[in-house]
Amino acid sequence: RAARPVWPVGRETELNVTCRFHAALPAGNATLYLTASTLYRAFVNGALVAYGPARGPKDYFRVDELDLTPYLKKGENEISIVVSHINGQSNTYL
Repeated sequence: RAARPVWPVGRETELNVTCRFHAALPAGNATLYLTASTLYRAFVNGALVAYGPARGPKDYFRVDELDLTPYLKKGENEISIVVSHINGQSNTYL
């Protein structure tokens, strides 16, 4: 397994960006591994599953392990990650 960064091309330094990432997932056992350098919220079928990332020392990012199994229903499920990137000159997150 290896992590891959995901972000809209050309918007890495833009201020106050909010992006939404979607994926469809069949019912069953599922675990989402997720981290971010800013704030994220994870939803399954519209229900908030988690927000993060887990806090750690400056310039270190922890990987959150989210068990999605209890949130999945029969058929197709919608996974949605909303990421807010402030990209300001402050270390303070809102």
